[in-house]
Amino acid sequence: MVYGTKAGGVGLASCVAIGDISALEQGMNRKAFLTAAAAISAMMAGSLPGAAADLGVVVPPPVVVVPVPVLVPVLPHIWLGHFTGGARTAVPGVMDWRDEFQRFASRRECQHWLRALKRVYRAQEGFKTCLPIR
Repeated sequence: MVYGTKAGGVGLASCVAIGDISALEQGMNRKAFLTAAAAISAMMAGSLPGAAADLGVVVPPPVVVVPVPVLVPVLPHIWLGHFTGGARTAVPGVMDWRDEFQRFASRRECQHWLRALKRVYRAQEGFKTCLPIR
């Protein structure tokens, strides 16, 4: 085998066997070709430039369990009935005066109670109302 220097080469690093120049160039060309082919195939496979940090690990999304809403029992309304009024008595100048408070489950019951008291104690008008307290 004959040793020589490459055209334009200087020193020991440029010394190669003269018969192996074509094999060396073919190896370098093959390496460049494989690198370019790998880059083109990766580009055609769909890797995006913005996905450089994508390592290909697929993590499934967490399973989110939504609990059934807790049904809070609806508390019934409580109505406060207030009645003031008076009725005449058998004694002249004396009045039977009432100041009553009562709680009811519905407004209808409260209104019924007020109407019954208004019929009995109608001589002197007073305060009559049903207020929701809850």
